[in-house]
Amino acid sequence: MGHVDAFFLLLILFLPEAESPSPGSAAPPTAQHVSDLLSRLESLKTNQKAVEEFSRLGPAAIPHLIPMLKDPSQPRRANAAWLIFVLGRENQPDRAALEGALKDPDQIVRTWAAIALAWSGSREPILIPELVQGLAEWPRLQTYSAKALGAMKADARTALPALERVLADVSSTPPAPYADQDLVIPAVIQAIQDIGGDPLAATKTLRNVVTDAEPERRMVAIHRLGLLRARAALPTLEATLREVNPRIRLSTLTTLAQFGPSAVGALDSIVPLLRDSDMSVRIAADHAVGAMGPAAKKAVPELIHAISDEREGEVQDAAASALAAIGPDALEATPHLVELIRRDRDHWTAGPNAAVLALSAIGRGAKTAIPELSALARDGRHYGSASYAATALAQPIPLRLSMRRSRLSGLVPVASTNGPAIFVHR
Repeated sequence: MGHVDAFFLLLILFLPEAESPSPGSAAPPTAQHVSDLLSRLESLKTNQKAVEEFSRLGPAAIPHLIPMLKDPSQPRRANAAWLIFVLGRENQPDRAALEGALKDPDQIVRTWAAIALAWSGSREPILIPELVQGLAEWPRLQTYSAKALGAMKADARTALPALERVLADVSSTPPAPYADQDLVIPAVIQAIQDIGGDPLAATKTLRNVVTDAEPERRMVAIHRLGLLRARAALPTLEATLREVNPRIRLSTLTTLAQFGPSAVGALDSIVPLLRDSDMSVRIAADHAVGAMGPAAKKAVPELIHAISDEREGEVQDAAASALAAIGPDALEATPHLVELIRRDRDHWTAGPNAAVLALSAIGRGAKTAIPELSALARDGRHYGSASYAATALAQPIPLRLSMRRSRLSGLVPVASTNGPAIFVHR
């Protein structure tokens, strides 16, 4: 990535989506003011304030940015093209100028112009090569290039191979950070679907990479299969749970959690990892089990072991959260959750505690927990979570509904000295 590309990435991360200023809120910008702001964008000392000012100006700045598309300076042309897109989105006032920018000698200028045109409704084939080129740039530009191709629908079918390559390519060294994948890959998947292609066509390639010898490539492929929700890959993913490398086990568990109940076939392979030697793997196993909800009922005994015998509080909380997700089918965990609350109450610094919410999710069957929850409510430190739980346990109304109704009606739960919470107006 060149210095201009890095500069763009910095700006894009800071610039919020612009909103049109309210009528009369500010004087219209002048051409000189916009030109000065463009100059300030090129300095690390002033670019953030310039970005904030452009965001304030909104679409009113676009007429003064259009002439900048012919500026002799490449950074100014590129900045102008990018800002015209960001500030204009679907309402571009001068398509002719943007079409002229498609002939610019600089690729970044051409790509942002193509994105702006596609976003505003253009379906011209000339846009596709520029957008395909954008798929090879940095993550934010990849994302908007993919979205622009998706906006072109079936008219962008010739871009499908390029989109599929992005999806299947995990060969970058080092691999793109997961945060960047989570930005780019969903946009690529959606674009393929919008155009009429099949994003799961990349599954076979990614499954092959999962068995690769290079751990970094494998983890990228595992993560990407999770973003795809590729059920055909579940047997391949399940096999990696037996890997010696804890990073592979962790990546797979995190991915399986994204499948939710669809991954229940892997439950027998996940349960042993609730006692894994690596704490991060144990936590990820708890999350994967919890993502399955009531379908993971058979894991309850191992989750009870985790909240009873585990030394790490983070693992206990993750296990309690999994029990909460299982809900009433986790009834046998009630005395163990109560013991966890009793044992850890003096060490809490903030609520709600996962064990309290787990008891609430179990529901009326866990009424034996009410005395402990009421005692917790009376100690004045964590009454909010305990009161919600005690109220839910005493009533045939699920916790989530009670919370929703209290928010909607303006009622606030407070601790009652007689046990369950009462609701008062605030």
